[in-house]
Amino acid sequence: MRRTVESIRLELPPQRAFDACLRLLTDPDPRRGMLARRCEPAPPVEGSTILTTVRGRDGGERELRASVVTLDPPHEVATAGEDDGPAVRTALHCEPEGAGTRVTLTSEVTGALVAGATAAGLLDSLLFGRSQRRAARATLRRLRELGEPR
Repeated sequence: MRRTVESIRLELPPQRAFDACLRLLTDPDPRRGMLARRCEPAPPVEGSTILTTVRGRDGGERELRASVVTLDPPHEVATAGEDDGPAVRTALHCEPEGAGTRVTLTSEVTGALVAGATAAGLLDSLLFGRSQRRAARATLRRLRELGEPR
């Protein structure tokens, strides 16, 4: 399993930071190739499905699915991917920090490679590590945008 932890400080009270976390479930990020994103049912509850439409490599569209596996307002929301490929669980945890909120993103990817093998572990790290860190930073950057006043 590959685990990445990144965090940011938002100048928002915890409830507003958590609300921004929930907006991540419904607001697409066009810079990351998302064409549409929705949550069924809305508003999100544990068990909700997040459907994200992205542009495929062939130029067509494809739909990605994830489930809300934890919803503990205003502290944590976590999702788990339901698509083919490695299993990904992403959690956002909000903690008060002074007048703001510290949001910590934890991403866990379970690769399909043989666990315990040195070469497989290195390959797993190379395949998932960089893209996982990049995705975590992009998610937190988008979270900061969603938390800004409209």
